[in-house]
Amino acid sequence: PDQAVRDAVGSINKEAKRAAKIISNLLLFARQRPPERTLTDVNQVVLDALELRRYALRTHQIDLHTDLDPDLPHVLADGSQLQQVILNLVTNAEHALREHEGAKRLTITTRKAGDLLRVTVSDSGPGVPHDLQDRIFNPFFTTKKVGEGTGLGLSISDGIVREHGGHLRLASPPGEGAVFVLELPASVPDEAPQAPESASTLRFMLVAPASPERDDLVERLVAAGHYASCTASPAEALARLSSQAHHAVLIDVRLPSGEGESMFDTLRRRLPRMAERVVFITDDPAADTQRRFFRRAGRPVLRSPQAADVAADLLITEARRT
Repeated sequence: PDQAVRDAVGSINKEAKRAAKIISNLLLFARQRPPERTLTDVNQVVLDALELRRYALRTHQIDLHTDLDPDLPHVLADGSQLQQVILNLVTNAEHALREHEGAKRLTITTRKAGDLLRVTVSDSGPGVPHDLQDRIFNPFFTTKKVGEGTGLGLSISDGIVREHGGHLRLASPPGEGAVFVLELPASVPDEAPQAPESASTLRFMLVAPASPERDDLVERLVAAGHYASCTASPAEALARLSSQAHHAVLIDVRLPSGEGESMFDTLRRRLPRMAERVVFITDDPAADTQRRFFRRAGRPVLRSPQAADVAADLLITEARRT
């Protein structure tokens, strides 16, 4: 179509996505479901959340620094909900730094402090003005431009942390960047459940290069109350899948040197049950070599780019089917 039509369709698509995100946030805000408590590695939750935003951070030339305590104990928590909190804090920092004229730096640390486990997310941006700090966690309050925020992210995050018996606070003076501190009880009862998530919470692994489409898909899965992690390394994915089963695995066959196809063949040999939970994504499913591979694999295939809601629905359907 001509440019005017393309611009109109682009605007419709952008506003539809924004409306969907608002509704998703409203549903999360209304549900405030009790957390499904399992022993959770908070360092891994942080790394998984950062992997979702790594592409955007790099695009906006934001330097990322992490200082994660290797001896951090596991805590009794809902991993998918904590991932949502970290993702919100990182995304807020990213937005604050996009147009910042000074240094663009995002720092995340984890520490054990007495009976607390502490996650600190700080940025070198303009910070939060003094007259707004008391309202920052209020529902529907936002400092973002019109159309860029719903004002529910920090309120939902605060509710999640409180449900875990913890506290989320802004710990920075005005004009010195924003520092958010998430504190959780570090003690774990002896009878802490060792099982994975409840039947209503699904675990997803995405093996794909960093991209906005991948980030949109994972954010949709997390917003639906599930747990999702990403990696562009088949070797790392295989290691994770060997240590913990997932309900569905998305493999991008566009990985270099046929790594996506070889990963599936390895899964079929080593973890045949996980091979039955694979969904592929590709640019050109009609290509001869890919068509032969997909016929041999016998697994569902997504065409990229796909709408995040369509891709998420397919992954959730496949996860529940298996």
